[in-house]
Amino acid sequence: PPPVPVYKPPPKIEHPPPVPVYKPPPKIEHPPPVPVYKPPPIPKKPCPPKPPKIELPPPVPIYKPPPKKPCPPKPPKKVDPPPVPVHKPPPKIVLPPPVPIYKPPKKPCPPKPPKIELPPPVPIYKPPPKIELPPPVPIYKPPPKIEHPPIYIPPIVIPKKPCPPPVPIYKPPVVIPKKPCPPLPPLPKFPPLPPKYIHHPKFGKWPPLPTHP
Repeated sequence: PPPVPVYKPPPKIEHPPPVPVYKPPPKIEHPPPVPVYKPPPIPKKPCPPKPPKIELPPPVPIYKPPPKKPCPPKPPKKVDPPPVPVHKPPPKIVLPPPVPIYKPPKKPCPPKPPKIELPPPVPIYKPPPKIELPPPVPIYKPPPKIEHPPIYIPPIVIPKKPCPPPVPIYKPPVVIPKKPCPPLPPLPKFPPLPPKYIHHPKFGKWPPLPTHP
């Protein structure tokens, strides 16, 4: 007989997560507008009566000095007498040069006697000063060596480097092509967003709403 076919369930279709439904934010109850304080009008003080006009006496005439008399004519300038001639000394008489006086020639100086070089002085013997020597330092003698048996030094064992782990051979994963997803339904249209600010008669722009940071 032919083999009985084994039942295979259909493959599961992975649907995208459900779209969240838009919920409008809760209404914020604002306090009633605070009335603006207006101070009471200050009563105006009555204006003081105008002082009576003081009639000034007529102005005193300004004193003007009498006109100046014309200056008398200047006397004529005195003419200076002619200058007195300046006395000039008579010119100097240049005398002829004096006649040279005869001077006998100088005798040459006698020769200087030669310098006698004396021998150097003989040094006087002075015995050297006595040097006090310190006591002799004892010579260090090392103690006699004791012959010990040789010390055993164990040999240094260099550990062998461990072998590197075997590199695994890369096997590419088997990719099973997935069936294309069906087209998604069109998204619902959201209502328009509320305004960013609420106008307040006193404070102007109210603080931003929680939906608009």
